[in-house]
Amino acid sequence: MPLINKLILGTVQMGIPYGVNNKAGQIPESESLNILRLARESGIDTLDSAEAYGSAHQIIGGYNRENQKKPFNVITKISGGINNHTVEEKLQTFLRELHLEKLDGLMFHSLGAYQEYLHLMDRLSLIKEKGVFRQLGVSVYNNEEIATLIDDDRVDFVQLPFNLLDNISQRGEMIERAKEKRKAIHTRSTFLQGLFFMETTSKHRITEALAPQLLRIQELALEESVSINTLALGYCLAQENIDNVLIGVDSVTQLKKNLEAASFVLSKDTMNSINSLIVKNKALLNPSLWG
Repeated sequence: MPLINKLILGTVQMGIPYGVNNKAGQIPESESLNILRLARESGIDTLDSAEAYGSAHQIIGGYNRENQKKPFNVITKISGGINNHTVEEKLQTFLRELHLEKLDGLMFHSLGAYQEYLHLMDRLSLIKEKGVFRQLGVSVYNNEEIATLIDDDRVDFVQLPFNLLDNISQRGEMIERAKEKRKAIHTRSTFLQGLFFMETTSKHRITEALAPQLLRIQELALEESVSINTLALGYCLAQENIDNVLIGVDSVTQLKKNLEAASFVLSKDTMNSINSLIVKNKALLNPSLWG
């Protein structure tokens, strides 16, 4: 399978300002539509979204309405405020907003949301059987959270952080366990919210704490004669146990760079060097804890 087919395009920046290294704010709607056009033309057929992402659903829906012969598949997330009586109505609202007949995936935004709505899981399974959505997933932050839901056969896929620092040394064993349970693996935080592109001399608390590892990443990119962007994306796409890799972009230019990066295969030595990068303080890898 061509590696580009593993890519899922995130849409959070199309609906709200997002990202530690994002200086431009929310993407203008016209640029969002240009990004969607290029992504679809280039072989990306799935988007990641959420009702919490501001106007993202409406922008995607606008694109799909104008491209009904080749719409995007969409994985979206429930934020809350649902029960057995209202959940299907909520999903029908999503379908209308996205201008789709079926969702590719429905996700809980966090393990906490999954646990809060455990009583809805059987109801969601019935709705899935009716063809409202194809697969059910949960977004998690760490291995302990994956372990909590790994035996729930109603969960079809898990979305977890994975990147140059949140790497095989951190995630490999748990990913293998999830695959043994026949769960698809989707990864996010490919560029650690843009942290990999920030100067280690910046005053950002996290870049200072991770300076040794970030400098090593820069060295590896030079040794491989690639950009950090290519190093980061190439590493994630090369993982056989990862089914899909989520990326976010803020411009057509950035998407083009990612599409070019997706075709590059890193050397085995470089892959091994990345696998050996260790971050002992796991909180440094979780943007929700950066403050």
